Amino acid sequence: MEAQSFKDRHILEGPVTPVLFAVAVPLMINNLINSLYNLADGLWVAQLSLVEFAATSFVWPPHFLFVSLGVGIAIAGTAIISQLIGSENKPRAESYATHVFYFCLGLGVVFSIVGYFLSPSIVQWMGATGELRSYASTYLSVLMAGFIFEMIYLSYFAILGAQGKTKMTTVISASAAILNAILDPFFIFDRVPFLGIPGLGLGISGAALAT
Repeated sequence: MEAQSFKDRHILEGPVTPVLFAVAVPLMINNLINSLYNLADGLWVAQLSLVEFAATSFVWPPHFLFVSLGVGIAIAGTAIISQLIGSENKPRAESYATHVFYFCLGLGVVFSIVGYFLSPSIVQWMGATGELRSYASTYLSVLMAGFIFEMIYLSYFAILGAQGKTKMTTVISASAAILNAILDPFFIFDRVPFLGIPGLGLGISGAALAT
């Protein structure tokens, strides 16, 4: 508790530049790590076919649209909670943190259901045809089915960020990115490259599932 109180005082009363860097640098690294998800998927899926590789990039805009909505809510939550922490209104800050979590959870359920069922239509509206349409629909559907977990992460991102614990969010993101890179080949291929051990052979669905 004393260590946390010291950190709170340092954020609120310390020199602006060091505090800014201490909070911002982990966030910058976190954003870089998040961009590695699609890169990892693309590197493995490219070994299946060029069409499947193209599908992972094709669905990025609609998926990012949903992510942007979630990030907007997380930023709003961070702003409100951090103001309450700064004014030393801890009980109300805890109440808002709880509301942010459950709001993100509920919205995650809605986004997952809507995104899953609308994925084929979204891909069609974007002009995809043939194999690209099939693979892109599959990939986006699986991504959106698990979108609730992204919203849960964003709620924790908001709550921890409001407390200045940006290093913790970076550690979580890095761990998830590493796990995704490890799971990808096991989920995608019948036989894992380089290791030669059996995999699940789910193809592009496996890449989305690992993500």
